[in-house]
Amino acid sequence: MIKPLNAPYVNHLPKSEAFRRTWTPRLFEETVQNINKMWFATGNFARTLGFDGFKTETGTHVIIVTECSGEKTAFKACVDPGEHREDAPFYNNLIISQLVSGAGEKPVEEVYAGVVADNVRYNRSAFALVVVAFPELFFIGCVAHCVDLMMEDLAIIPEIKVIIDTCVRISNASNAATA
Repeated sequence: MIKPLNAPYVNHLPKSEAFRRTWTPRLFEETVQNINKMWFATGNFARTLGFDGFKTETGTHVIIVTECSGEKTAFKACVDPGEHREDAPFYNNLIISQLVSGAGEKPVEEVYAGVVADNVRYNRSAFALVVVAFPELFFIGCVAHCVDLMMEDLAIIPEIKVIIDTCVRISNASNAATA
């Protein structure tokens, strides 16, 4: 991606270091300012912090942190856990540091209403630790994740599995006939 971008900006990037040392930090600062303006434009409604793990094609695991308010969502951070064990204390520290940095000089509970994440045991355990520091915050499991798990459970019931398999065969036959 960098190579195609360099052609139009070759006069502005006399050194390859300029992109890393000048343009990327400037873009980052402008993005942060625009996100802050977006949050201000929403009327400063309480935000929700969300996080989820993601594994890249190379097997590297990172944690994506987002913020939501109303109908707006913004990327907040991509955290590389490195050699740390991803357990309740790790996520407790991650959540608290993200909440505190996002709140800035305001109290966390003035800026955030809650935390959303997969409904796995270590996330719930981590939030039990977070709520000690911030008792007014709520934790809710990710609705899409919960529905996905529920659908997986439903799909293994023999009577429902037969219906799903039949629907898939009909859909495949229909697609083959129209192709």
